[in-house]
Amino acid sequence: MHTSVVLLLALGAATQARGGSFNQEQIPIPAIQALSNRGQPGEAATLAGGAVSTVLGAADPCARLTTADKIVATLGNTADVIAAAKGLVAAEQNTQVGALPKACADATLPTTPELRGVIPLVDPAVGGAAVENANSAKSLTTPFANTGMSIAQIMAANGFTNISAAATTAKTTPRRARSTKLRARALNLGTCKDATIAFGIQDRKQASFQPTDLTDFNHGSALSIDIIATFICSQLSNKCAAGADAIAACANAQVATVGKTGQAAATAYNSIMAPGGVARRATGSTGLDFGLCTPTMSFVAGRPGRKATESTFLPTDPLVAKGQQDALNPVIIVNRICDQLTNVCNASAAAKTACLAAKANVSPTAKNQSTADTFNAALGF
Repeated sequence: MHTSVVLLLALGAATQARGGSFNQEQIPIPAIQALSNRGQPGEAATLAGGAVSTVLGAADPCARLTTADKIVATLGNTADVIAAAKGLVAAEQNTQVGALPKACADATLPTTPELRGVIPLVDPAVGGAAVENANSAKSLTTPFANTGMSIAQIMAANGFTNISAAATTAKTTPRRARSTKLRARALNLGTCKDATIAFGIQDRKQASFQPTDLTDFNHGSALSIDIIATFICSQLSNKCAAGADAIAACANAQVATVGKTGQAAATAYNSIMAPGGVARRATGSTGLDFGLCTPTMSFVAGRPGRKATESTFLPTDPLVAKGQQDALNPVIIVNRICDQLTNVCNASAAAKTACLAAKANVSPTAKNQSTADTFNAALGF
């Protein structure tokens, strides 16, 4: 009785946290508590009580996945337990008004095979929520492709990218697909030594960003990290005589800051551009060096601004896709991918040639999943 009372109080507190509209988040909790016939007496109620905190706004989005794994490990791998654990994985995490949903970026979670490929609901008020919530419902019965991918990556690959900085606060793993390998190489910053960004400069009413090295990158502070990052990337090309790998990495670092603020933005940028940092090289099963990018495209229905039944193509890699709209014509997206291999990805000549060869087999009228699959497979993904 005591455990049940505590759980009900916790649910009540959670409901108040979202101003009375905390509905989707409550769904998995009773299902977990109902597993009282599984495991040892009281274990289901204890797990349900612990699960409540994982759907609150301040929670680490990866905690929900480890809790779901714990439910299966503790109560047993049975159909009803798996269903309840899936419900937790797919639950909406409380999102404050004006904030973006969180998603776990740890590609190893959840570890239970039956829970892989399930993605969460998001607040209906968030842009693109209709797409994500339809995908979430589908994933409960038909999990999405997930090998080597985090839940945040799966969500993005299937048309929902409005994810907050919390998506990268968990332990991260390479974001490449199953056949992708990563090789590391020191960045060539040319004559410059430190291309990182400092946050917390107190020469304004609020903390601001500034280059760490004001000798090579002499620029005043700015409230927007993009201003400082743009300056540094420009200096790498125009002053530092930096290598193509560092220039491409800087562009990638800018992409990594999108949607992030404060120290989280600086950390995301610096994780790529730190002194002694490495350029991450992507290779598919063909062994081709695609540089900083994964040259694949997705075919997804109901992207933002599209009808729920309308499927379009889009690059899966954020560096390739930056500034690119989805398209009904796959050739438009393939052109973008091949162009970006030269413009920002720092891919090898052989990889660029392979992309052009794969593009030659893409028909503008072949508007189906097999077009994306065939193109991706030709490049080893």
